[in-house]
Amino acid sequence: MVSQNRALSTKEKILDGARILFIKQGLSRTSMSQVAKSCGVSKALIFHHFTNKENLWTEVKDWLHENYKETQAQAMDLTHPLLALKTMFENKVAENSHMKDYIWLKFWEMFEGKEKEDFFDEFFMGQIKAFIELGQTTGQIYDGISPISIIGLYMITTEFWPLISGEMAKALHMDDKELDDLFYKDTLKLLYRGIKPEGFEAPEGYEQFDDKKTD
Repeated sequence: MVSQNRALSTKEKILDGARILFIKQGLSRTSMSQVAKSCGVSKALIFHHFTNKENLWTEVKDWLHENYKETQAQAMDLTHPLLALKTMFENKVAENSHMKDYIWLKFWEMFEGKEKEDFFDEFFMGQIKAFIELGQTTGQIYDGISPISIIGLYMITTEFWPLISGEMAKALHMDDKELDDLFYKDTLKLLYRGIKPEGFEAPEGYEQFDDKKTD
């Protein structure tokens, strides 16, 4: 949940109560009556701030996006496709660690048939596929693995892991951040080692990612 030093306004309390229900139930299974009961306010008050349930959903998403601290993305070195993929992965992981609630809403939109392009953007898929193929052509990415499989691993790890990590941490009696750090570190290691061509020498400054020097 968004941390704030001041008390939430009435509208923000409604947004927060709706956030909890939307994450658990999605849009279609959540009613305005449930939101009112969860927030301890009347339906009339909710409709004073929001025109309908769809408007409330949109404003919850916008509220979450605005209140999470933006992560400073690392610049990608496009001259080294393998290492650029690593940086892209790390940037997405850093962003998602601050936006799990927002990702849940994106998941519900996909599940309920709305806004699928948020997850599967055709332009993004085409660009990253071309980038991987460039790395394979120049010998910087192992060409024995399909670009589609690499993209699939990237999407599963960065988009769907946040949806299950919380419950998995509870089952394993682990701290959420501890589990996230472990999973992302090992996944990045598997990804890097799996698509790095044999004999590929990491450029200067990236020696720590060489197999022999990676924990």
